[in-house]
Amino acid sequence: MVLSLTAVREQIAEALRPAHFFAGRRIGLEWGHTPRETVSWEIFQGRLLDARQTRQRESFESWNVYLLDAEGRSGEPLISVKLDSRGECIYVTRAVHTYGWEGYDAGDNVILSRETRRWVRELAAIIELAQVQSESQLRKAVSHGVYQSVVGVSRLPLTSIEAPLPAFSLGELAYFHQADASAAPMRSYRDLLERALTAERPWQEQARVLETLLRSTQVEDLEAATRLFAACWQATGHAVSEAPRLLQTVFNGVALSPYTDFSDRAFAFLALLEAHHGLTAAQHVDFLGALVRQLGRHLTAYDLVTFHHRGANYPDALLLDAALHTLFDQAERHPRLFLRGTADEPASRLRRRALRQGHLLRARYHGHLVPDLPTSPGENSRVLPPPFARVPEEQILDPEKRQRSLFSEDVWHENLTPVGKQLLAEAVLDLEYPTELRELGLALFLDRPLGIFKRPGEPDQTPLLSYVAFSVSVAERRLPSNQDREALSARLRSMGQGLPVESRRQPVRPGVASLADALKVAPDFVLLHTTRRSAQDFFACFDLTPLARQCSLDWLAKRPVLIVGGAFVEGKTAGTLCVFDDAFQLRLELEIDVQAGYVTTEQGEFPAGGLRLLRVWKDGQPSDVADQNIRLRPPDQMASLDSNPGSIG
Repeated sequence: MVLSLTAVREQIAEALRPAHFFAGRRIGLEWGHTPRETVSWEIFQGRLLDARQTRQRESFESWNVYLLDAEGRSGEPLISVKLDSRGECIYVTRAVHTYGWEGYDAGDNVILSRETRRWVRELAAIIELAQVQSESQLRKAVSHGVYQSVVGVSRLPLTSIEAPLPAFSLGELAYFHQADASAAPMRSYRDLLERALTAERPWQEQARVLETLLRSTQVEDLEAATRLFAACWQATGHAVSEAPRLLQTVFNGVALSPYTDFSDRAFAFLALLEAHHGLTAAQHVDFLGALVRQLGRHLTAYDLVTFHHRGANYPDALLLDAALHTLFDQAERHPRLFLRGTADEPASRLRRRALRQGHLLRARYHGHLVPDLPTSPGENSRVLPPPFARVPEEQILDPEKRQRSLFSEDVWHENLTPVGKQLLAEAVLDLEYPTELRELGLALFLDRPLGIFKRPGEPDQTPLLSYVAFSVSVAERRLPSNQDREALSARLRSMGQGLPVESRRQPVRPGVASLADALKVAPDFVLLHTTRRSAQDFFACFDLTPLARQCSLDWLAKRPVLIVGGAFVEGKTAGTLCVFDDAFQLRLELEIDVQAGYVTTEQGEFPAGGLRLLRVWKDGQPSDVADQNIRLRPPDQMASLDSNPGSIG
C-alpha cells in the first residue's frame, strides 16, 4: 500500500463531508465514525449477502451517514465507507429499507412467518488500496463509490443496486463532490445550483444536478428555480439553447420508478425556459419530439406484454402519454412547425413522425390492464413514504387480477382538435418516404456484449450498447387500413436488410438485457446499427492506437457501425466481438479476454486482458493477426479517475 493509513482515513473522511450532500426538506442526515465494528460480512459473486445468509463476521473501521426522518434514525447507515486495513481494501455500501419475512415461534413447537420491515445492505464499490497511487486518486475513487451508492451503479436499473436510493428518486438526497468542503449540506435549490452546477463538473454530473433540481423543487418554487438555473447555466459557459440537450441526458439515464411528478416538472421547466429565458418554440418542440420518438422505439422493443413484468412496471407508457400530450399542445400553439410543405420540411417531418409514432403506441396500449401503480417486485418491496402505497402482489404477478386500464381515465387522445387530426393525417401521408415507412418497425434493444462471461446473478457494469433494429412484421401490423396498405406492405418487405439476430447461441444469464430479447418480440428483427452515441462511448474506453497501425479507421468515425457479440453472429463463437460497417461488411473480429477477470474503472467494468484482435478485413479480404497479440486495452482504473478532475460519476 503506497499511502499511509492516516492519509487513507483523511481522504475517506473528506469524501463524506456534509458539504458534498444535498438533503431535502423532509429528511436530515447524521454523520458518525466507528473506529471498530464487527458485522456479518460475505461477498458472493459480487454481491453482499444478507446477514441471515452467512455466518462470517468481519471487522472494519467505518464512516457512516444515517438518514433522519419522521420515524427517527435509520436502522443501518444509509451510506457507509468501511476500511479493511488488514486486507488493504475499502468497501462502499448503502442500505435500503425493505419489506421482508421472518420466522417466529408461535408456541407449541410451531414456527410461523410474518412480514417485517428491515434494512438491507448492498455493496456499491470496492477499492483496492494496492491500486491507489495518490491521495487525490483515492479521494476520487471513494467519492465515485459514494455517488454510485446514491444514484445507482447502472443507467439500466434491473436490480436493486443498479437503481437509485429511494431518497434520491423522491428528491430528498443527492451527492456532488465539491472543492470547498467546509460548508453545511445543501438544503435548497439555490444551494444546489450555486454550489453544484459549475463549469468544472462533467456533463453527466451536470445532468444529475438538473435531475435533482427537478425532483426536489416544489411546484411553487419552480419558476424561481428555473430563473436561477438559466443564470448559473450561462455562467458555466453554456447557452440556454443547450438546456434541452442536458435534459435529454437526464431522461437517457433517469429511473422513473417510483413514478412521481418528475416528468410534469421537467415539461414545466422547458415551458418556463421558452416563456422567459430565450428557448425557441422549435427547440422546445424538437426536444419533445425526440423524446417521444425514442420512447416509441423503446416500447416497440420492450413492450408491456412480454417485458416490464408483463406490463406491471409501466412508467415509460405514462411518460409517453405526458410527452405526447405536451407535444400536441405545442402543435396547437405552433402549427407551422409541423405542417407539410414549409421551408423547414425535414425538421417538420421529424415532428410529425413523433406525433404518428406516439399516437400508434398510445392507441395500442389504451385499455391495457396494469396494476394500480407502476411497480416491479423489487420496487414493491421497498418501504416508501406516503403517498406511495404498496401494490397487491397478485396484481404484479397475474394480469387478470389488475383493475386499472391504462389511459382510460384520460380521453384527450380521443378528442383531438382539427389541427391535431390534420397533422396526424399528414403524418400518415409521410409514409411515402422510405425512412418514415421503416420507422413503423424500428425498435431500440440493449446488450452488454463484454459481460458474456459474467455468472448468473452477478452484477454487470460492462458497457451498455443500444441497437436500432427493424422488423417487417411489426411494421406491417402498424400500417393504416386504407387503399395503399398492400403497396406499402410490398415496399416494407423490400426493406428487411440488416444483420439477422442469430438464435443458436443465446446468453443464458437471466435478468440481463440482451439482443436475444429481439427474438421474443418478432422472429424477423434485423440489426441496423449500434446507436452512434453508445458506439462512440464504447470505443472511447479503449486505446485504438494498435488498431490504427493495422488499418484505416475512417469508416469507424464517419459512418454508423454495428458492434455485436459473436454469440449473435452466424459462424462466430461466444466470447468474441464483431464490428460491421454501414454496409454490414465485417471489418473487425476481437476476442474478449477475461482470463484475469474484470477490472473496474470510472466508465464501468472491462475485461482485464482487453480485446485481442483476431482478424481485420481490408477490401473485403480477412487478414488473420491473432498471432501478433494486438490488444485494445481498457483504461487503467486510477488513471481514468485522474483524467477527469472532480468527477464522481
